[in-house]
Amino acid sequence: MVNALINALATPEQLATSPSQQDGLTPAEEASLKFAGVRLLQLAGELLEMPRQHILTTQILLHRFYLLSSHIAHPLSTTLPAILLLVSKFTSKPLSASLILATTHTLLHAPYPLPPQPSSFTPPPTPPITSVYNAESTILRTLNFTPTLDIQTPHVLALQYLQMLGLLENPVVAKKTLAYLYDAVYSPSLVYLTHPPNMLATAAIYLAAREGGASLPSGMKVAGEEWGWWDVFDVEREELGFLVVCLKGVESVVEREMARVKEYKGWGWVEEMERADHR
Repeated sequence: MVNALINALATPEQLATSPSQQDGLTPAEEASLKFAGVRLLQLAGELLEMPRQHILTTQILLHRFYLLSSHIAHPLSTTLPAILLLVSKFTSKPLSASLILATTHTLLHAPYPLPPQPSSFTPPPTPPITSVYNAESTILRTLNFTPTLDIQTPHVLALQYLQMLGLLENPVVAKKTLAYLYDAVYSPSLVYLTHPPNMLATAAIYLAAREGGASLPSGMKVAGEEWGWWDVFDVEREELGFLVVCLKGVESVVEREMARVKEYKGWGWVEEMERADHR
């Protein structure tokens, strides 16, 4: 189930071992490729008019897959369309493999900024549709799951928490909270794989309330002990602090990585970096 997969936390052993680095990528190169994959999934999903929540699912699956697999053995050129195809099958409007492939191929090779509409995109000279289906099977086999889209996300919890805190009607705080949660998938700390939804939701609310000028409860006494408002959501202060730093740092990561895209006038560097003979 995607529910179990998305919400399952990565083990310390998985986080300590990088198949991509074992195949020769440097940590910086791997970080750039992770960013590229997540960003390209967002761009492709938006162009294909996929619901935002489904785009997020593709992004988390990408992180999960490359936790166990190498960019060298499984390049983004086939992994991206395979993940989009996989998630698309469980939406109300499944997309064709050829349209998805044309979209990701164009994004990978078109100059920056992007072309206007998928209808104007061109597929690869020899459409590797079979490669996409093979990549889809590899992803399913690697992650060992049968997908559905009935998943628990921090976004739903965050809205519930905002209501409990009396902040749901504050449009600035609500919007900032959801924005932090969507952007968190760009964190190089892989917070969607290391922390459960309740912790991510709480950290996003903390930042959104602080930036939106909204007041949060200063504390409360339970059985004679002082508790912070985050304790109600089963979050420890230390974890909250760590996640706040991670979420706040995403903006600088995006700026740095997008500078590369602008410098190279597109995403053409991705395939070069993933080539085995480039090692």
